[in-house]
Amino acid sequence: MKEDYPGTDKPKRNEWKVVLVLVMSFLLLEGLVRNFAGSLSLDLLNIIATPETAARIAAAPEEVRTVLVVGNSLSRSGVDLKQLGGGGGWPQDGKKLRTQAELFAPDGSSVAQWDWGVKRYFANAGSHPDVILLFTGRVHLLDQPVTPETLGAYFVGAQDLLAAARSMRSNDDAISLVMGATSHLLANKDRVRTRIGYSYLPGFEAAWPVLTAGKDIGPKAAQAEPSGGGGDPSDAGSVEALRRFIATAREMGAELHVISVPMPEGYQVAAPVLRLLAETNTPFHDLAVVPGITPDLFPDHYHLGEAGAELFTEAILNSLAKGFPAGNSH
Repeated sequence: MKEDYPGTDKPKRNEWKVVLVLVMSFLLLEGLVRNFAGSLSLDLLNIIATPETAARIAAAPEEVRTVLVVGNSLSRSGVDLKQLGGGGGWPQDGKKLRTQAELFAPDGSSVAQWDWGVKRYFANAGSHPDVILLFTGRVHLLDQPVTPETLGAYFVGAQDLLAAARSMRSNDDAISLVMGATSHLLANKDRVRTRIGYSYLPGFEAAWPVLTAGKDIGPKAAQAEPSGGGGDPSDAGSVEALRRFIATAREMGAELHVISVPMPEGYQVAAPVLRLLAETNTPFHDLAVVPGITPDLFPDHYHLGEAGAELFTEAILNSLAKGFPAGNSH
């Protein structure tokens, strides 16, 4: 055997080159994901734009009432922001002469994402809206399973990372959350995998459903919105994330209202949620059923269309204008 090192019979070791290539490849992919995450999904594009939303709220003049709509795709499709901001349902106190409505509504999200996201992008950034309207279906305000990596990458801020890790259900979830905060590539591994497959691997579109049959693969499966309609609400369920959200809103000085969203089938918000809202004196507007909103106004049988959104937004303004005592429902 040829000697690679004088005076020895050991071959030259090149493992460091392999490690270097792997590290460089990982850093390259990490940089691409961080810079072009918006091209992976419309959902990520919406989340990435949140700092701009927060900046608009922070820059609003004193005479403008800032309203933050918080929810998921149900509120994004169901609330007309222009109508909400221009509506006559807001009380005039001599200072707030007009209203500016903004949206924080990541797809497939529930109260855990909203809690940490509002802390990260608004509370910790000094962007404090005057009013927060929190929208929910039947169970979106109950603690739901989340993807820890995605939560760490896009919702939990650095100063809340330790508290968020402690709130996880297991040590494995806590580690995954921290790793997601460190690596966006890890948080989007399923999105990257499927995007590369669909773009560059012939036959991937037909083969992938077969390979993953019976498995929960990808962010849509991991963060699918819980059903908002049908059935009786469960009397069981944790509401710790909602409790934190209410505390955060009050620390920001925001007036918080919780509003249920119309669905094709009638429903009631889960009982533990209603008990917490009453306990904390948080106004709840029960708009799960709005006159004029019929099943044909849900084009995909889940989200309101344009006509339904107009009726729902009008109902929101009317309910807010009636000034229900805190903790009572309409």
